[in-house]
Amino acid sequence: MKKTPGSLKRRLLFDFHMPDFLKEIKINTENYVADLKEMKAQWLTIMTKSSYGNCYYESRIGEKVKGLKGDLLKELTPLLKKNKVAVIAYYNVSLNDVESRKHPDWQAIDSTGKKVRFEYYDQLCLNSPLVELVEKQVAEIVSRYEVDGLWLDLTYMARFGCFCQWCQKLFQERYNLKLTPEIKKDVATNSLLQEFARVSRFNFIKRVCDTARKIKPSLLVGWNHAGDFFFNEIEIDRLADFSSVEFHPPLYEEGSIRARYLRNLGKPFEMMIPETLKGWGDWTVMPESTMKIMATQCLMHGGSINIGHVVVPCGAFGGKIAPGVKQTIKKTFHWVNKISGYCPEESVPVNAVFYSAENSRLVNSSALAECDFSQHGLNTLFGFCKILLAGNLHFDVLGEEQIEKINQYEVVMLPDIRYLSPEIQGEIINYVKKGGKLLASYLTGFWDKEGKIVPESDFTSLLGVRWEKFSPYSISYLYQFEKNIASGLPDIPLLVNESEPDKKSFRHCVYVQSQKAKALAFLVEPLIESDHTNYYHIYHRYSPPGKITRYPAITINNFGRGKVLYLSFPLGATYSFSKSPWLKQLLLNCLRFLNPDSRLKVKAPSTVEVNLMKKGQSWYLHLLNIAPFRTSGYQEEELPVSGVECFIRKEKVNRLTLLSGEKINFVRTKAGVKFSVPGFTTYQVVKID
Repeated sequence: MKKTPGSLKRRLLFDFHMPDFLKEIKINTENYVADLKEMKAQWLTIMTKSSYGNCYYESRIGEKVKGLKGDLLKELTPLLKKNKVAVIAYYNVSLNDVESRKHPDWQAIDSTGKKVRFEYYDQLCLNSPLVELVEKQVAEIVSRYEVDGLWLDLTYMARFGCFCQWCQKLFQERYNLKLTPEIKKDVATNSLLQEFARVSRFNFIKRVCDTARKIKPSLLVGWNHAGDFFFNEIEIDRLADFSSVEFHPPLYEEGSIRARYLRNLGKPFEMMIPETLKGWGDWTVMPESTMKIMATQCLMHGGSINIGHVVVPCGAFGGKIAPGVKQTIKKTFHWVNKISGYCPEESVPVNAVFYSAENSRLVNSSALAECDFSQHGLNTLFGFCKILLAGNLHFDVLGEEQIEKINQYEVVMLPDIRYLSPEIQGEIINYVKKGGKLLASYLTGFWDKEGKIVPESDFTSLLGVRWEKFSPYSISYLYQFEKNIASGLPDIPLLVNESEPDKKSFRHCVYVQSQKAKALAFLVEPLIESDHTNYYHIYHRYSPPGKITRYPAITINNFGRGKVLYLSFPLGATYSFSKSPWLKQLLLNCLRFLNPDSRLKVKAPSTVEVNLMKKGQSWYLHLLNIAPFRTSGYQEEELPVSGVECFIRKEKVNRLTLLSGEKINFVRTKAGVKFSVPGFTTYQVVKID
């Protein structure tokens, strides 16, 4: 198999975790491979060592699962090779009930002294001698079997910190600090604990990868959540040959946002979905239309789909894939094959949302952010991006390593990126000077690397404002909108609230003084700061608007040849919480005001996700209608869409072709071309040549 696996779109994960108490585990390997052939799978991630800690091959080091006869890896590999299916060895790293019983001192320990359980399994610490066992088992898998790749699962440190003897010793040696639960209460020391976890995971994965690649240099190596910004571990991600993240219904928006980041990492990526309704291992199957939607999302963003499945181990249904599961995957893969030729891997640059791992680490070093996602750095990113999705806007998510690409984009958005390194600040300032358009929100650029406020700097000059203080109120309102950004908004102060009334917000609006920037709206203070516990509140929930302040809520600043629009309130986090249609409308208005001549404009229902990709001189406009059933969250039927109007500015446009091969008409204007997309069911792609 080639080192680059991006062309293999139809992938399966044989997620076969079986306990030792089963007397018999049935699987007919020839029939199983025949099923894979019928489904037209190109890639199989096959179980070698499970969450229980047992193996599915004849290991000389570990214990084989008791109910399985023979060597599953030895039996399957030649059959898969014969059918030209890539073989990737699945290895579960830190979950291991078998070794936990043998070596209690390897167990991860939480801050209360209890052993850590990940879901239903014992979790071992990566800093323990576990690494030596994993190295040996990986070596025997790679050396004895004809596998094309290695995929590691559960390569995690304990989520809220491990306090086992191995971690305590290493932490003391590295930082000259004693590792105790108290360390999490201080931002500075908690950030050290997070760094310790990252370095521990990095060293573990690198050691295992080096061992495997030394034996087989051509081996593809990846792991679960490689490339996932939730982990903030870009240093580790560089070691992977391909990125790999989980994708679960009904989190369609989050899946799209992750894909828009993954496709910019410079390597192939896959998104892994369970075949089931609720997650891995509940012996159900999702609706065909849901699986098709999720597969389309993966493909249209330039990735591959990897679908989990499992054989019932025994009983009346034992030894085979359920027919309903096989048929659903078969139909999905048929669809994947149909659209693959219209799904290139490169995005057309229009809008970019900037994500900073360095900033997220700083924000998430607070103990609150660690356990409360409403205070987590990604909460803001998701809120921003969900508005863009609902507004039919095409965008990419770029990290620090892609900062040099921002000059290609019409608009760059910084959603509450509080700390920006001097290098990143310099790139952004130069981008605007040369004519770029920037939209920044809340505390963007106001923190130093220790999380302290910097009232005035080169970056605040770019914004055209100066920090004064935080609002004393946990909620605020927005009012007195300039006509240019008021379209579609009701004549009423707009509430900014990112928490429930009885839970105080940690994101008070920012009071800034306008230096050179022009105010487009103003902050409004509430009548009172409510205190529901002490019966001090007006009506049931939030305090009503009271006083219009002199502090701007939205400003616009001309800088060099470019423009900067600044929002002094936490828009992303607020929208994540409230889903306010007015805040959504406001952000879309601001973007249209900032960039009225975008190279792509699509008018469609808010359920239609828009994505614009390219290959050579051809552009591909993807339109995907995601409208899950209101109670279940699943796409239970394919829904028709009509009335989609598009504008594209491209140097040469000679023809527009639909997925069916049908040509559609377009009208040339001085600015570009306009066209209407004929009604379609769920998905359509327009090839623009």
